[in-house]
Amino acid sequence: MEQQRLFDYIPGQQGPDEVLFESAHVRDKSFWREFYGFSLFKRPFNVVISVFMALYFVGFLFLWIFGGDFSGALIIPIIWVALVAFLYFKNVKISLAREEEISNDTPTVYTIRITNSGMTYTSSLGTKHETDLSKIKKVWITKHYLMLQTPSKLCFTVKKDGFTVGTYEEFCAFLRAKGFKVKTK
Repeated sequence: MEQQRLFDYIPGQQGPDEVLFESAHVRDKSFWREFYGFSLFKRPFNVVISVFMALYFVGFLFLWIFGGDFSGALIIPIIWVALVAFLYFKNVKISLAREEEISNDTPTVYTIRITNSGMTYTSSLGTKHETDLSKIKKVWITKHYLMLQTPSKLCFTVKKDGFTVGTYEEFCAFLRAKGFKVKTK
């Protein structure tokens, strides 16, 4: 019975305004590290560029070792790695500073409530954003979060172990029922 409840979710089972899922999180240093770690190192485009740079480096290193003078070409991948690392640390530091400045150095709790048709994203500071689920175009999964992304790259964050209503597994089944490709683990 429980297995059926988790994976055979049928949209429209409950009222349109009933909160099906609720999750809360704080945007602390670990959140920003995971966010930028994913966006800079694990997104498909960045992975392709990094693999290309690694092959480029190995290829020119091989040519340099065996007689060619391509040592200058080796600097390009090194610059790429340094740039990505710089962007990672800079973005984490800036985002954390912004979060602390906005919240006057107190942790801000972000809560997302999901109904059959929409989401409400609120903060303990009183900000509130509402959107329809139909506006979500991608679901990014990191180690501790799901990021629901709109076409304008706005991300609504759901913490996997932050559910106070529903569970992560039920939420994944709900998203699959809405047509998203979501892995439970």
